[in-house]
Amino acid sequence: MVATQARFSPLYARAYPGGPIVVAGIDEFPGDIWHVDSAAAGAGATTSHGRRPEKPFSSIAYAAASTLVGVGDVVVVWPGHTETVDAAGDITMSRAGVTFLGLGEGANRPTVTFATDTAATWLVTAANVKVKNILVTTSGTIDVVNAITVSAAGVTLEDVEIRESASDSQFVDPLIVTTGGARCKIRRYVCDSHPSGNAIQSGILIDAVVDRVEIEDCDIDGLFATGAIESTAAATNTKIRRCDLRQRHASQAAAVNLHASNTGTVRDTVARVTLATAAGFNGAYVGAAAHFFGCEASNLAATSGSTPLAATGRVVSKASGAITADPTISMFTVAGGEAILKRLWLKATTEIATNGGTLAVQNNPTTGDTVVIVTATDLGTTNTAVGTVVGLDQGTTAASKFLRGGRVDLNAVVTTGTIELVGASSVDGAVTMYVEWEPLVAGATLVAS
Repeated sequence: MVATQARFSPLYARAYPGGPIVVAGIDEFPGDIWHVDSAAAGAGATTSHGRRPEKPFSSIAYAAASTLVGVGDVVVVWPGHTETVDAAGDITMSRAGVTFLGLGEGANRPTVTFATDTAATWLVTAANVKVKNILVTTSGTIDVVNAITVSAAGVTLEDVEIRESASDSQFVDPLIVTTGGARCKIRRYVCDSHPSGNAIQSGILIDAVVDRVEIEDCDIDGLFATGAIESTAAATNTKIRRCDLRQRHASQAAAVNLHASNTGTVRDTVARVTLATAAGFNGAYVGAAAHFFGCEASNLAATSGSTPLAATGRVVSKASGAITADPTISMFTVAGGEAILKRLWLKATTEIATNGGTLAVQNNPTTGDTVVIVTATDLGTTNTAVGTVVGLDQGTTAASKFLRGGRVDLNAVVTTGTIELVGASSVDGAVTMYVEWEPLVAGATLVAS
């Protein structure tokens, strides 16, 4: 006898009162299936609607508030559905455990438009709601304060896209996670803000002390006054992973701008910043209490880049300009307390002649004694050519000295003040100095002077 083994199938058949018999996967459709389609001839907003594709609900707003819809139910929003939000709470998702599943691709996706009221909102006030594959946009001259606000636990937003229609038709904070929004998951969210608009503050805003907000695989692009991803409260255990961020603001560098007490991690994220200065990459990631792993940033000129370290450290560079008349050149500014210079090196950009001149590095603090970090060093008996990398060697004193082709490890503590390159004995040429640093106290920063 051949033994047989029963196999479980997630498919099951269910007959809906007043609707069809549906065969569906119990894992994806554990409850009832409802339909929303404003384009259907039989669409309406009554209790007799919603069960059949040819007689659907006419709006997401009606389905979201309907007492017919409950935990485990899926509201299928059909391709071509359109809906306008024109009042505060016009869409309020107040039924816990319901999934709103948008069908279609590109412009055929269900589309929700904000057009007439700057205070109009889409609220998610019930726990464990899921919203998937909805396009949210604007129409007409308007600055909508925010589009979607999440104030309930366990909410998931997937494949939701914010798209502004014009430079004068924008959102200010299009997606807010606020009090009550613990464990909110935002996945594959797209924020396509108008590149020349001036209203938008952030792409995602966490404005309350909420725990374990997760932001994954998001594409956020805009001229953000405060940051592509921003928090203004001491949220806890925030997780940001694999996001692609574009900060177009001319004077704001922050792509990730977290409250100083917001804990959590930022991983494998890239940021391109318009600000074409050292600050345009040093300031791309802000968050004194957060940890950054595998994150990168570049400025508009593509001349500078940084890789934040686990404790929000940076690689920072500064060109000295011509070294003449035994100068003391301010290279970097330290603020907010102690930081550690983990590595330091120079690269010659103008030939340094063999004339007995020396270079040194010192920390000139706002309060306290000036401390030598790299002792005054004559680089040798031959000229130092353009492109030569000058590292470090252990000096005869506690401070290191310069050495062409030397190591770069330094591990010197610096404090609030300036880091200076000091030339003496008629040294000439020019260099770019690089340092890799990280804060030793929360809030410490180091930027090119």
